[in-house]
Amino acid sequence: MRRFDRETTVMKEKKHDLILFRTIRARMTVSFVAVFLGIIAFMGISIYLFTGRVLESRNEQSYQKILEATDEILNDKVTSYSGMARMLLGNETVQAVLQMQNTSDDRTMDPVRWQLLDTIGSTYIYNLQDLVGLYIFDNAGSYYYQDPGRTSYEVDQNVDYKKIVASDWYQQALAAAGKEIIFGYDVLQSSENIISCVKVLNKLNTTDKIGLLVIQINKNTMRNVIGQFPVENDIYALINQGQIVYQNGYDEKVFQDSLTDIFDNLKGDYLITSVDSEQEGWTLLHAVRKDAVFVEAVQLRNIILIVAVIALILTVILCITESRTITRPLLKLRDDIARVGQGKRTFYNSYGNDEVGIIGREFQNMVTKELELKEKIAEEELLRKDSQLQLLQSQINPHFLYNTLDTLYWMALEEGADQVADLTQSLSEIFKISLNEGAEFITIRGEIRFIEDYLHIQNVRFEDKFLVKILVDENLMDICILKQILQPFVENAIYHGLEPKIEKGHITVTGICEQDMLLFTIEDDGVGIAEGVDVMKGYAVSNVLQRIRLHYGKKAEIRFYSQKDKGTTVKICLPLREVKNAQNSIAR
Repeated sequence: MRRFDRETTVMKEKKHDLILFRTIRARMTVSFVAVFLGIIAFMGISIYLFTGRVLESRNEQSYQKILEATDEILNDKVTSYSGMARMLLGNETVQAVLQMQNTSDDRTMDPVRWQLLDTIGSTYIYNLQDLVGLYIFDNAGSYYYQDPGRTSYEVDQNVDYKKIVASDWYQQALAAAGKEIIFGYDVLQSSENIISCVKVLNKLNTTDKIGLLVIQINKNTMRNVIGQFPVENDIYALINQGQIVYQNGYDEKVFQDSLTDIFDNLKGDYLITSVDSEQEGWTLLHAVRKDAVFVEAVQLRNIILIVAVIALILTVILCITESRTITRPLLKLRDDIARVGQGKRTFYNSYGNDEVGIIGREFQNMVTKELELKEKIAEEELLRKDSQLQLLQSQINPHFLYNTLDTLYWMALEEGADQVADLTQSLSEIFKISLNEGAEFITIRGEIRFIEDYLHIQNVRFEDKFLVKILVDENLMDICILKQILQPFVENAIYHGLEPKIEKGHITVTGICEQDMLLFTIEDDGVGIAEGVDVMKGYAVSNVLQRIRLHYGKKAEIRFYSQKDKGTTVKICLPLREVKNAQNSIAR
């Protein structure tokens, strides 16, 4: 019974771990499935999109050719109407009639003018099959017409020259300066099955306007050309001057909008192809539903999905089977790790030469090294505490000396020994800065003050034998650096450069920021460094170099430049970034 309960508990734990993806088996299965799905999704989407682009390109090329052929046919049709309009304009009778004074009280032209134009107009109306109406206006608004489909009463009620002059289409005709313009609607009487060709009539020898020509064309002309194409999934439209001249295969309400709105309405569900006519300036448009174009791509996508599902099932089965060969030795390793955690240092399980076996043997080495490391850390901790104690003891004497010097300073003042008091105060400041409350870093301002106090004492000792100039950028004064990295080089300049010199000497200390480096220079005009002397081996120099390399990295360096009897220049270069990082760590 207990065994059954334990097995049940183990099964529940395994099921819980699988759900939470805690086991390697679960993670491997999920990872393989995720990678597989990613690859299949990428391939499926890529193939689907590539196929779609191929079908879209093929569709566009095909209908581009159809629209270009349609454009040529329509151009021929319109050329005949334009030719008729130009023949009327060039007719001497038409030119003469339009410049005559109208003698009729009606809006129509008087009988004489009417008769002259009727001979010409009737010929065009009955010879051109698609022509359903012809209207000629003079500048006064009198008109002649041939419109077999309307009574004179209908014409008289609908044709108003004042409204014509105020209309948008009339303004466009004027702007065309005598060129024929096609409008996709009846500009005079709003008939549904008529398109209009409008032309301003000018004198032949001048550009003066003498009249207006309106030719009404049966819309079946366009339907006979464009309407021959299938419209099950397609839309065809002829657009001129931003107006729909003709369309089929779509809701006409959409084509009452502007050309931009039409494209916006169609581009979501349709693939659009268009051709702009160079001759007439109109646009031929074809649109086909995307779902009709992408039928083959959708079928291919469905096949890919079916194959992916089958492959996914096989992948899951394979992952579960293979993962067991990995998890069994890992479970053995887990038991060994638990034993070590309980304080035991031996292994009882053996491993093969596979990756898990290598991990098991590395674990043994890790346990041994860990014990050795703990012992080493404990030993180093004892050494560190011992060094801290020695440092504390070493500070007792400087503190005692500092307090003693302070007492001597006040005693010298009381006795009137001002120079002794001055020297005592400088030495006291040197001890104070050296202590620096136990801190290893000091501001550049404090380091400079330390050098000034040191140089003051030396000048008193050597009876003002050297002149000192300190030129440090004020913006750098509050930056923290390692303490006492400049003073050893000032001391070297005095003892090895200026002291052997007979006349007075000069020491210049500068500090600047150059690019990304903090640069200090100590320059003297002493006797220089003797040939063959390696200054980098000196204790003070090597100590400073070791300290700045320890805190500021390998970019920190010390450079010496020396000429015999001309002096020595020392440059201390500190990387500014590392200096600021050290300063920030102090602040924290």
